[in-house]
Amino acid sequence: MSSTVIDLPGLDDRGKGTVLFVPAIAAISAPKVTELTAATALNMSCILYEFEVTLDQSAVETPKYCSVTMPTRPGTAKYTIADITYDYDPQKIASTDPYRHYATLAPGTRGYLVDRRGLIPSVAPAVAQIVDVYPIVLGARQRVKIDPTAEGESLRVTQKVFVIGDPAFDVALVA
Repeated sequence: MSSTVIDLPGLDDRGKGTVLFVPAIAAISAPKVTELTAATALNMSCILYEFEVTLDQSAVETPKYCSVTMPTRPGTAKYTIADITYDYDPQKIASTDPYRHYATLAPGTRGYLVDRRGLIPSVAPAVAQIVDVYPIVLGARQRVKIDPTAEGESLRVTQKVFVIGDPAFDVALVA
């Protein structure tokens, strides 16, 4: 009996990711396209310098009287979103300015970060696209220091992001 070897080339990831901040999602297991395209949603893809989610999951030891080795089972998963960094202009941070994302991402704001991979940010959300949804609250902001020797730098802030509930992974957008 022979088996088929599958050798996929992989999908180039440069520029193929979208991160949206969405203030309200009724069901994170079935987010609606209208929720992601609402006027209150914010496409952060070209605002953020990077977006990283990490997982830490412990192993719980489950020894039995008869155990020869130490059996384990999965412990609680903890998802962490790395601090986000974005540009801002302290003179243009009102909700109507080009840097309005600064007002939208105020510390204490609750909402959802939607991670849509494999599509460029200019492709609009559509039914059946696959996303990951993280319920979050935004933490404090830290101004990034001004370095007069760094050419091409911009005014930036770094902000804490806290995952406050169970994420939903690989969910399809619905109408």
